[in-house]
Amino acid sequence: MKLELFKLNLLENDVFQLIEKYLSENQFITPPIIYLEGGHYDPRYEISDFSLNSLTHVLNISNNLIVKHKGNIKIVIGILIDNLGLACSETSCEITDKNLSDKNIDTLPIEIEKVLDSYIIVKKEKIIISNERNCKNKTISFLKKNTKTNHDSISIENKNDILSILYHARDNQYIQLAEIKNDVVWIAKCPSIMAQHYTNITDKILKRFSDATDITIIDFSESDDMNKVTRGVEVAFDMYIPTILNTERVNIHNVFMTDYGDNQYTIANTFSKSHLLNT
Repeated sequence: MKLELFKLNLLENDVFQLIEKYLSENQFITPPIIYLEGGHYDPRYEISDFSLNSLTHVLNISNNLIVKHKGNIKIVIGILIDNLGLACSETSCEITDKNLSDKNIDTLPIEIEKVLDSYIIVKKEKIIISNERNCKNKTISFLKKNTKTNHDSISIENKNDILSILYHARDNQYIQLAEIKNDVVWIAKCPSIMAQHYTNITDKILKRFSDATDITIIDFSESDDMNKVTRGVEVAFDMYIPTILNTERVNIHNVFMTDYGDNQYTIANTFSKSHLLNT
C-alpha cells in the first residue's frame, strides 16, 4: 500500500519542521538517523492519554518523514516503560514503588498495540523498547566506574554518613546523581537514570547502524517530568555520551506535553554534541 502524507497538527508540524530545518542545513556522510520516542507508560496504571497521543504524534511525524525522504534518512521508533515509579521535582528525586517488577514489560499493552497496528510504517520487531529499571542498573555501574576518575563536573558530598554524587550543572546548580549508603548501597537518582537512557538509545542505534555518523533523538515527555529529563540530557552529554565515540554528532530535542491539549507544549533547548570518529 502506498504511503501518503498525513495532515499534521500544530505540535507535529513544529517537530516535523524542526527536523526538516536540520536536514536541509547540514550535510551527511551517511543517512542521518532520526529516533522518535513516544508512548511512555507506567505499567501500574491504565494507559494514559499522554501515552497514546505522544505515540500517535511520533508515528504521524515518522510517516511524513519517510514519505518525503524515503531511504535518504533512517527512522527509528522507541517506547520507554516506567517500571521504577520515578518521582522527580526541582528539590527531590525518589523511586516511589520499589516493588515494581520486570514482569510483562516485553509485552506492550493492547492500547499501545492498537495504535501501532494502525500505521503501515510500523515494523514492531524494529521498535526499541526500553525500561527505566535497566537504566537504573546500568547507571549505577557507570557511576561506580567513573566517579573514581576526576571528572571536572563531579563532586562527592558527605552528609550524615550518606555520600551524594553531585553533578555541577551549567546553571551552577548541583544535581544529585546518586546516594551511597554505608559505602555499599547505591541509589540512582532520576537525572542519572535519564542520562543512561539516552546513552543506551545512542548505543543501540550505533549497533543497528554501524556506519551512523549523525543521530537526532526526539523524545516526547510529560511536562511534569521536565526537570528530570532536561537534567538527564545535560548529564548525558557531559559525562555519558562522550564515552561512546562511534558517531560524529548527536542531537536531542525534548518535547514536553501538558494535559491541556496538543496546543500546549514546550520544545526544550536542543542539546548537541560532536565526537570524533573512531579510527
